[in-house]
Amino acid sequence: GGPGGGGVAFELGRRRKLEELRATFREQLGLALKGHAFSQEGEQLEVIEPPRESFNRWIFSGDGGSLVGEILDDLPVKLHNWYPTELEKKRENVRRWRCVMRKWWTEHKYWEETSEVQAFIFSEELDDILFCANELRVKTRQAVEPVLGPIVWGAVAELARQRDAARLGFSPAARAAAAATAVSDGAAGRGDGEEAAESRAGLEEEGGSAASTSGGTYSVDVDFDPLKRVYVFTAVRSCGDGAQEAEESFKLSKWGYDKLAELFVPARTTRTFWEEVFCCLCRYEALCGGDNDSSEGGGLHAALPQEVFDVMPPDTTEAFASPFNVSRRAPPQVARPLEDGATPSSSSSSGRRRYHRYCSFFNEDQVFGSIGNFFENVKDLESIKSFGAHVFFECNPPFDVFVMDRLVDRIEFLLQAAEAEGAAEKSEVSDGVLLSLSFLLAFPEWQPNPFRKESPITRLQESRFLRETRVRRPNQHRYVKGRCWNWSKLPEARGPPLAQGVSKSRVTLLSTPAAAPAGG
Repeated sequence: GGPGGGGVAFELGRRRKLEELRATFREQLGLALKGHAFSQEGEQLEVIEPPRESFNRWIFSGDGGSLVGEILDDLPVKLHNWYPTELEKKRENVRRWRCVMRKWWTEHKYWEETSEVQAFIFSEELDDILFCANELRVKTRQAVEPVLGPIVWGAVAELARQRDAARLGFSPAARAAAAATAVSDGAAGRGDGEEAAESRAGLEEEGGSAASTSGGTYSVDVDFDPLKRVYVFTAVRSCGDGAQEAEESFKLSKWGYDKLAELFVPARTTRTFWEEVFCCLCRYEALCGGDNDSSEGGGLHAALPQEVFDVMPPDTTEAFASPFNVSRRAPPQVARPLEDGATPSSSSSSGRRRYHRYCSFFNEDQVFGSIGNFFENVKDLESIKSFGAHVFFECNPPFDVFVMDRLVDRIEFLLQAAEAEGAAEKSEVSDGVLLSLSFLLAFPEWQPNPFRKESPITRLQESRFLRETRVRRPNQHRYVKGRCWNWSKLPEARGPPLAQGVSKSRVTLLSTPAAAPAGG
């Protein structure tokens, strides 16, 4: 394959390996934890599902500790709602929790061991509920971890071994071996998507009849349904006897097709637009998990609303995006100034670029304008100086503590380097042109509590680069719904709908002094 990735066969193979990895992990977890997991009604579970989205977060972060913690937090029972507000529902939670804990404790704990939590488990008292929900979860974890911790760690270690053996191409070493090269997004790198537009026009004129394009032993067939405004991309394998076999199909809304057509950079691939679209759909469907019509993975693919980006600098760089959810650049008349009425400078070709510069999980997304993985490509000041004199990042990472902590580490390092360089330039350069660097972060409001001893939020609040931070309750903010690229009749002007936040969110601005408003 060329710089766009490993092609249709590679993406299909990677998808199969991820599906096998999910299924194997579910099976191994069920065997290892047999007798240790119960429904909230007290029935022993024969099939044990990892916590929702936990596998997806682990694939993204690679942190075994986070996955182990998520699994242990659901053992031996996960109540449907740990935090009811009504007293009677709190008491019902305690009844259910006691029912399960008594079964588990009797089977797996030594009776000579005594503790406050053991006394509470075998008590009948409901009028004086000793523990709040978080404390109850902490004490449950303390009780089960000595027994279940080694079991879960063993299962996750085996999962990591199988992931590495599968050669999924997610690690920096694997990307280097595949010769995935980061490319700057200047004028020379961006195409007009002419081939994509021609392909689309021809297919829609045919009224939905199939068309195809060759991809080695595979071809990609494309159908368009004008009523649903949905394309169907199908990989068809050519067999040795001349027969053909359809292997996998993915749906893409006309909104998504038009967006990918505009983002497409022909100079970065040797494959056709349809092949690259199929590959893009295949890798993101694989990363999200579930079947093609599932909503699984949507939480990891949500984004801030376009209206929020409209008040950011036009040259904002999105640190965690994808070809499907990268946002449009704000029109110059909408963007608010950063300081003294001056907006950050744009690149010389910015008139041709409607969408933000963005980083994405897959380096293969470079064919759709991505500059590659944030952690691999934004390492120091040299890696971002081509972005202009004023650099502004929007950071809405997957809500995984390991990823968020790693992001804060990288941001603090970059801000310290920019501050030091700015001080040196000020003493040497007479015109006082300094590099300003800003990061706008959107995190869940996970403050430390008895259930979570440490939180990245604390680090943000204590940073010396903090300029502003705000918290919004669930009913006070919305996100762009994730994993909607396959929806029928998706509005082509707006795209995916907005969804209300499910928990508190915090937005924080960290920046060098040069980027802060005067007097702020």
